[in-house]
Amino acid sequence: MSYHPTRQTISVSIDAKQMENLRRRKHIRKYSDSGSVSSSSSIDKSTKPVHITRESQHQRASYGNYYDKNYDNGSISYSKKKKHVAIDCEMVGVGEDGERSSLARVCIVDFYGSILLDLYVKQRQEVTNYRTFVSGITKEHLTSDQTVEFEECRERVKKILEDKIIVGHGLENDLSALEISHPWYQIRDTTKYAPFMKVQSKYGFLLPRKLKELAKEWLGQDIQQPGRPHCPVEDAKAALMLYRSVHRNWEKAILYHMNITTQIQNMQEGESRPTE
Repeated sequence: MSYHPTRQTISVSIDAKQMENLRRRKHIRKYSDSGSVSSSSSIDKSTKPVHITRESQHQRASYGNYYDKNYDNGSISYSKKKKHVAIDCEMVGVGEDGERSSLARVCIVDFYGSILLDLYVKQRQEVTNYRTFVSGITKEHLTSDQTVEFEECRERVKKILEDKIIVGHGLENDLSALEISHPWYQIRDTTKYAPFMKVQSKYGFLLPRKLKELAKEWLGQDIQQPGRPHCPVEDAKAALMLYRSVHRNWEKAILYHMNITTQIQNMQEGESRPTE
């Protein structure tokens, strides 16, 4: 008598956390820089870095000749390490209500976390809120002989950032406070990298997460502890380590967007040429 095994149905219950992970995976695929998530590991894939699979997305781009084959094997060459810096700024409040922000401290670290710059900035307006509980800045810091004028600070920062890949958390605010612009393809902002973001439950938008949360989840580090002001050096290093943990996929995503931008520009130039 032949034996035919019976088919068994196994039911698996999915808890709320697993459902949230599934939603995050779905929306990271939809909104991420490359559009796909690696499935090579059995761990929680909702936080896996983004991978690029199409061959066309590996094409080299000509933005400052930044492409390096070492990104493809998970390493960064020494010459590229020299091109990376991380920055973080602290603000104080000015104006009648103290809600307007004014640059008060700037910290820049290199790829290895060594401090390149740490400056306190003289204020051009009266400080009405030092925000010491967050910024760690006091009146003494901004009235000491070690402070520099805003213009000097800005020029020193610009010199360091020139032709660099800058890493940080909420860089739009920092660059705005410094009154500095920087090419988009040389910015690595941990608030805008899809695998570092969270899914807004109601509409499914990707939203930035706090640096403290990312450092804990991805690096196992406790920063910005309660009752202690933020340290811009610590925050810059945390953002840098986050970038280093996913640099391979992040750079591929940047290259993909650079290639798309180049293609669009070429199309626009072709359409603008006069026909014979």
